[in-house]
Amino acid sequence: QSFRTYFNPQPLPRPCAVTESLTVFTDGSGTSGRCNANTPAGWGWTSTRDFLEFLDSGGPVIVNPSIPSYLGASVGSNNTAELSAWMEAAIFLLATQLPHSVTFVYDSKWTANMITGKWRPKRHKSMIATARAIYQTLSAKTNVEWEWVKGHSGNMGNTRADALANRGKSSPAGFG
Repeated sequence: QSFRTYFNPQPLPRPCAVTESLTVFTDGSGTSGRCNANTPAGWGWTSTRDFLEFLDSGGPVIVNPSIPSYLGASVGSNNTAELSAWMEAAIFLLATQLPHSVTFVYDSKWTANMITGKWRPKRHKSMIATARAIYQTLSAKTNVEWEWVKGHSGNMGNTRADALANRGKSSPAGFG
């Protein structure tokens, strides 16, 4: 089953005009140590074009393939949460009028390197393959840039995405 086969794009809020750029902060929140399908993990993203107004979203990592928002995670972990955050943001963007360029600001080098194909996966191969397909689709439609920030270093957008991911970890469903 392809990702989000249920996904029937409805008119969504437009985060910015076509000629503008958009900044999207993504983050995941997982539990350290061994993870399984019952381990709680959450994702969050926030987008802005002016750092005055933000559009927020977050939710739990879905590990059940029968749930429509399933993205391929088999466990709740920090890595699957980081992937979920980026994938959820990118899927949202694909359903909107895309900006001229989008910059993803992240604190997980693992996630960015997996999505862009710089690293080969050892785990989460199906989820990473789906993330790469989303990335290829998105980057064919708009300019995608990547910017790393150190997590928990006071970056306003990263702190906001982190809070959304922590909220998502204990949330029964996605929000925002």
